[in-house]
Amino acid sequence: MPLASEIMDRSAALLNDVGKTIFPYTAQIPYLNTAIDEFGEELEYNNIPITNSTTTVIPITTAMFDIGGTTGPPLPTDLIDIQQLWERITGTNNDFVPMIKFEFLPKTTVRTSNLGVYSWQNQIIRFVGSNSNVDVKIDYVATILPMVANPTDVITKFNSRGYLSYKTASLCARFIGENPTRADELDALATQSLDRVLGIDTKGKQDIPSRRRPFRASAKIRGVVTS
Repeated sequence: MPLASEIMDRSAALLNDVGKTIFPYTAQIPYLNTAIDEFGEELEYNNIPITNSTTTVIPITTAMFDIGGTTGPPLPTDLIDIQQLWERITGTNNDFVPMIKFEFLPKTTVRTSNLGVYSWQNQIIRFVGSNSNVDVKIDYVATILPMVANPTDVITKFNSRGYLSYKTASLCARFIGENPTRADELDALATQSLDRVLGIDTKGKQDIPSRRRPFRASAKIRGVVTS
């Protein structure tokens, strides 16, 4: 994993400024952070494995009806999007079982020993509630690239040097050097590098088995009323 200084040294070289007299670290850092933002969004959008994360056990009591709302615990601070929720009754050694996602919660006040279903609305996970305490885990897409403040900060992603070097140089050329031709050339190189990174990570996912949910499975869950 590269240091921020390595990325900015390469960026300066691409701009014919190896000595960094025109593009010093202090000038480049805001543009490196913009490049990191864009890189992270591309990884998240393509669900590259490094963005996958799972919470530890989140206790949900009978008095809680959400995660991230007014009654329950907070959401993970690095959460971008939810992939799957899992639950088991607190105090048991049972396997966690998947919960079913609804666009809107079922119109019922009937509780069972499990939560069963959830909705993801206004950046809050919402539940009908249960009549027993439940442990929940969240599989989610996480943001994995923190911003840098100093040249010695580490960029926490393998294969990031190429894209971040080209993109940082492109942004510096466009907004500091005011050289759109050089910026366009560097943008093209950044795109090629990003395509290679996504291609490598996607290849690593091809042999991962996935489980398809049976048609209308959501209508069969533990007697929940859906209308």
